[in-house]
Amino acid sequence: MSPSQRVDYANKIGADLFVSVHCNSKESAIVLNGRAKDNPMEGAEILIANKEKAKDYNANYNLASYLLN
Repeated sequence: MSPSQRVDYANKIGADLFVSVHCNSKESAIVLNGRAKDNPMEGAEILIANKEKAKDYNANYNLASYLLN
């Protein structure tokens, strides 16, 4: 399930809290349009509920902040 599919599902079921934790790894370079470029995707990434759709945005934000620290 892709990150956007997870968000859609959480919205569909009316989740009170949504935090999706990802640990990205990377190749040292990626090729775009035949040119090698540094790949910026590395480290941790946390997705939280959208402010407009979250039942309690602050709870989502606080949990994500706690997990990052």
